[in-house]
Amino acid sequence: MKVKKQKRKKITMIISIIVIMIIAIGISYAYYITQKRSEEQTIVTGVLDLNFTETSTLRLTNAIPIRDEDVENDASEINFTIENTGDVDIYTTINLEEVTMSDLLKTEDFNWALYENDVKISTGNFSAGTSTYNIGENLFISASQTKRYTVRIWIRDTQSDQTSLTGSTFSAKVTATGYSINQ
Repeated sequence: MKVKKQKRKKITMIISIIVIMIIAIGISYAYYITQKRSEEQTIVTGVLDLNFTETSTLRLTNAIPIRDEDVENDASEINFTIENTGDVDIYTTINLEEVTMSDLLKTEDFNWALYENDVKISTGNFSAGTSTYNIGENLFISASQTKRYTVRIWIRDTQSDQTSLTGSTFSAKVTATGYSINQ
């Protein structure tokens, strides 16, 4: 009979310890969840409007080499504005995305330039052959300000035989993203 009582006491004690552990874990988890959810979070954003004169796709067909002094007049280009319609100053990044081009254009002779209000602010080439190019980064636009941009692309005339590049094609979508300075 004493053996049965001792066995019952052991089982009762084990069950009690398990119940206390479950309660302690439940209380800890409930406290954790309420603390995590009660943190105040403030998100401040600006609003960007990206406006294109005609289309957001930059295209080049039947490409021919262009001398450096003729780029502003003869290069393929796309014009657009970025307007910060919010009340927070922002930095913006301009990309060429969904880039498709003839393999022959993946060369240092195939160039791009980004202009802000007719002033060249960045240049590069398409030799990497990737589908996305960051062409302008951390471009400041204050609250309620609009900036005008132009992207130009061209084959740079090297005064050597570039007939293999003529007739090549290119297309890319121009995109812009921004983030507030307070982030």
